[in-house]
Amino acid sequence: MNCDTVRRQLFGSESPDQPSPAVQGHLAHCPLCRTAQRRLLQAERQILLLPVPPAERCEVFLQRVLQAPLPERAALPAPVKVRWPFGAGQPGGPTVREGGRRKLALAFALAAGLAAFALAWWALPHGSQPQRQDLLAQLEERRAERLRDATTPRQRADVLAKLADEVFVEAQTADAPRLAHLATFYSELVRRDLPACARALPAAERAAFVGPVVERLGSNESAALHRAADADCPPEVAEKLKGMAKAAIDGRDQLRALLREVA
Repeated sequence: MNCDTVRRQLFGSESPDQPSPAVQGHLAHCPLCRTAQRRLLQAERQILLLPVPPAERCEVFLQRVLQAPLPERAALPAPVKVRWPFGAGQPGGPTVREGGRRKLALAFALAAGLAAFALAWWALPHGSQPQRQDLLAQLEERRAERLRDATTPRQRADVLAKLADEVFVEAQTADAPRLAHLATFYSELVRRDLPACARALPAAERAAFVGPVVERLGSNESAALHRAADADCPPEVAEKLKGMAKAAIDGRDQLRALLREVA
C-alpha cells in the first residue's frame, strides 16, 4: 500500500483515528503519512469548535427570499421556453418553486461548507509560526532520509540510535515550545523504533547493539533529570525533560527484555 492510497483512505474515512489494519501497517513505517494523519485529526477537532448558527435562521432567510415580491411584469423579458432539469414542470415531477428551493438550499450548503473549511484553515497554526508547526514533520523527514541509505537491519538500528542521541542533545538547550516536539519525537524513537529494530536483528548482532544503547539511554535519563532539577529550569521545560527521562527508561527496559529472550 503506497502513500497516495493511504492518504485517500484517511481523508475519506469517517474515523481517521481508527484506520484499517493495512493502513496502520503503512503508518508504522511512514513518518510523512503519520504527519498527514495527525494534521487531519487536528483539523477535525478544531472544526467541531467552530460556532454554527441555528438552523432556523437559514429557514427564515429562505422563506424571505421565496416570499419576496416579484418584479413588475413589464420589466421581465419575453418568456423563454426552458427545459427544466429533473422533470420540473412535468407530471409527477417537482414544481419550479421546489426546484428553486433546492438550488438555493444547495448553494447555501456549499457556502457553509466553504466557510467552515476557511475558518478551520485559518484556525490551524501556520504562516506566522512555521518553525513550531513543521518541526515534528522535519524530524520525521530527517528520520526517513537517514533510513533510505540503511539497507540492513543493523544499519537501520544504528541510524536510529544515533538520531536519538542527536535529538536528546538538541533538547537540552531548546525552549519549551521546541522541546515539546523534540520530546515527542524522542519518545517515539526510544519506545517504538529502537526496540522494533533491535527485535529484527539476529541474536548475535542484537547483543552487540543493545548493550551500548542501553548505557546511553541510562546516561540520557540521568542528564535529563539533572537538568530538570536545576533551580533555573522553567517548570514547563522540566516537565518535558522528565518525560524524556521516562521514555529512556521505558526504551531501556524493552531492550533489556529483548536480550533476555535471546539468553
